[in-house]
Amino acid sequence: MRREFKFTPQTLVVIKRDMKAGKSDVAIARLLGCEVTTLQMICAQHGIRRQSDSVNELHQLSCIPVPVQNRSLRKIEQEAKRRGVTSFELSAKILNCVALDDMFSAVLDD
Repeated sequence: MRREFKFTPQTLVVIKRDMKAGKSDVAIARLLGCEVTTLQMICAQHGIRRQSDSVNELHQLSCIPVPVQNRSLRKIEQEAKRRGVTSFELSAKILNCVALDDMFSAVLDD
């Protein structure tokens, strides 16, 4: 049973914090106790940029097969669960951030 949603100033704080942490719209809406469409409406009204907005800017997404060690995959899955996203979403976000912010040397420690 879904609890009744009540918008408060704290709602905006939670949305911004969780968006920054990489949580999906679905995860944030579930946390707030509202529908995803309600969350999207709040974001639009308050100028909050959602994760899906930045993905749409890429215009085209490509999927590549990436071999990952089992130990690494478990860590990714744990972190994804903590953030309320899928391991696929988290992996894509990490790769995009490394590439777009030119962090290859920093990440690879060379």
